[in-house]
Amino acid sequence: MKPSDARIRVLHFASVVNRYDFIDTIVRHIDPARFAPMVCTFSKSSNIQETGYDDAIPSLALEVRSRWDYPAAIVRLAAILRKHRVRILHAHHYDEGLIGAAAVALVPGSRLVIGRHYHDEIYLLSRRLRLHALVSLESLANAVATRIVVPSSVIRTLLMNRQGVTREKIAVIPYGFEFAGDKYRRTERSGPAQIRASLGIEGRFVIGNFGRHHALKGQEYLLRAFATFASQHAEAVLIMVGDGPHGVRLRGMAEELGLIASGKAIFTGWRREAWKVLEAVDVVVHSTLHEALPQLMVEAMAKAKPLVITNVSGACDHARHMDNAYLIESRSETSIVAALEWIYRHPEAARAFGERACAYVRQELSIHKIIPRFEALYEGIA
Repeated sequence: MKPSDARIRVLHFASVVNRYDFIDTIVRHIDPARFAPMVCTFSKSSNIQETGYDDAIPSLALEVRSRWDYPAAIVRLAAILRKHRVRILHAHHYDEGLIGAAAVALVPGSRLVIGRHYHDEIYLLSRRLRLHALVSLESLANAVATRIVVPSSVIRTLLMNRQGVTREKIAVIPYGFEFAGDKYRRTERSGPAQIRASLGIEGRFVIGNFGRHHALKGQEYLLRAFATFASQHAEAVLIMVGDGPHGVRLRGMAEELGLIASGKAIFTGWRREAWKVLEAVDVVVHSTLHEALPQLMVEAMAKAKPLVITNVSGACDHARHMDNAYLIESRSETSIVAALEWIYRHPEAARAFGERACAYVRQELSIHKIIPRFEALYEGIA
C-alpha cells in the first residue's frame, strides 16, 4: 500500500476462506475506492490461497498447524498489521477472535472487529470448567473488540443476556450471497432429471438433507421421523448428502430402521456440487439443533425448494412459518413428520412457499444489499 493511499485497510482473518463464502463476498464486493481489503488465513492450504485473488487484494498465511502455533501466530499477525498499516482487523470465528485480540493489543491504532458465526455451541458442547474457560476467554476478546458482528438477532440476545455485551457493541448483519454463482442458479429440468436417474429415484417423493453429519445437526431425529413417514408412503426416499464424525452412527441407525436395505435412505457422502442434488429433491429438511445463519437455508430458498427447518438462530430472522418455509421445533420427530405430511399433501402450496422464499432471499440477502452495511460499519470505526 502506498503512503498516499487514504483508503481504509481492512484485514479479514480466518482459518479458511472459501470462494463464495460470507467472507469472500465481502472482500470481493466492498468498494475498492474507499477500502483496501486483505485476507489472512491459517495456512496456504486454504481454498482461497489456492485460487487466489488479484494483486489488488493481498492474501497471506500464518502457517498455523495446531494451537501450539498460536503464540507465534499472534506475533506474525501483529507484524502484518504494522507492515500494512491495517486500520481494522476483522477476525472471524472463536480462535481467530482470540488471536486477533492479542495481536491488536500489540499494535496501537488497529481496531478489532469480531465476526461471531455461531450461536450457543459453546454451551451445548461444553460443561463446567471447560465452559467457564471458553466463555472467559471469549469475554476478554469481546472486551478488546470495537464491534462484534453477528448474523442474527438471536445471537445478539445471547451475547447481551449471557455474556454481558452491550447492545451498542453488537452489529447484526446477515451474510450476503452472490446469487449469480452456479450453486444458486436455477437450471432447466433436464439437470435434476439426470441426477434422479443417476441415483435411481425417478418418480419418488424425494426428501433431501445436506450438511455435515454431526450431533448438532439433528439428523437422528430426521431419520426416525422419516422412518415413520416412509411407513405410510412407499414412494418416499431420503437423500443424505454429506459426511462427518456422526456419519457411521447415522448409517447404523438407518440400517436398524430398515431404511438402507429397502432403498428408502441413500447416503451419498460428500458431493462437490451438492447443489445439483439439492435441485433434484422435492423438499429440503434441515433439522439442525444449532446454527448462526444456516447457509443451507439460503441455498434451498434461492432454488425455490420447499424448506422444513428448525426455528434456530438465523432461521427466525428470515424463514416465516407457512409463508416461505415450514418451521419445526428442535429435537421433535413429530414436528418433522407433520411437516412432511403437510408438504406431501399440499404440493402447490409448498411450491408457492419456495417461490416466495426465492424472491425474499434474492432481494434481502443479496451481497449488493448487505455490503453497504459493512462499509458503514468500517467507516464508523475508522
